Amino acid sequence: MTVRRIVPDVPASVEFYSGLLGMEPVMDHGWIVTLADPGDPARRLSVASRDAWRAGLWPSDH
Repeated sequence: MTVRRIVPDVPASVEFYSGLLGMEPVMDHGWIVTLADPGDPARRLSVASRDAWRAGLWPSDH
């Protein structure tokens, strides 16, 4: 399942989803952060900044 999550504040979203889902950051490029479940690393969630999406760094078809 693919869910696109474009957010205005990446650090706040990372803090929120880490606390809510118990996931940990496994990749952090500033404009996009990927969180993974420590017990099942295949379960991941990426949050990207709205500005990066508008700039084309996060393609609209992904």
